[in-house]
Amino acid sequence: MIIVTSGICLKDEKSYIFSKDTKIQKRLEKLLNSTFEGDIMEMQEVWLRKEIIARALK
Repeated sequence: MIIVTSGICLKDEKSYIFSKDTKIQKRLEKLLNSTFEGDIMEMQEVWLRKEIIARALK
């Protein structure tokens, strides 16, 4: 089972993605130009899930 979840902190203007699957982590790192620290990717801007999905489908 693959589990990926995301969250947004409007106060800090950051997005977070959580995934334990290393294959998915590598794909997301390439797609979003960011890196995971452990199971969490912290992005320095707010990304909505629909924006991430749209980028992935391009």
